[in-house]
Amino acid sequence: MNERLFLTTTFSPMMLASGRSASVEEISLTEAREILGNRSWESAVSHEATAQVVTALFGFHIPFNRANLSLDHEDQVVCVIPAFRADVAREFSYDEVVTAGYRVFLVCVFDES
Repeated sequence: MNERLFLTTTFSPMMLASGRSASVEEISLTEAREILGNRSWESAVSHEATAQVVTALFGFHIPFNRANLSLDHEDQVVCVIPAFRADVAREFSYDEVVTAGYRVFLVCVFDES
């Protein structure tokens, strides 16, 4: 199977294909840059303002791309997650995302068995 690599700003177990599990490890922004710089990857950053902030963090263009992911065996996800929660679901402004701070995680998908 061909492993795929995604860059997102969220992760949910609902993204996992049936029969799949995942490990989640916090990584540094430097480690994330190295991972993305050494392989082909696809953006799944679903809000334009967030894509702009992540572009500034990484120092290279991160496209805005709303995508429904079904992560399969050997897929990986670099998640850059803004470090705040809102009272209601909504798209955040550029300024809100910039000032929130962030944490970065590497999600690795594998078979449950």
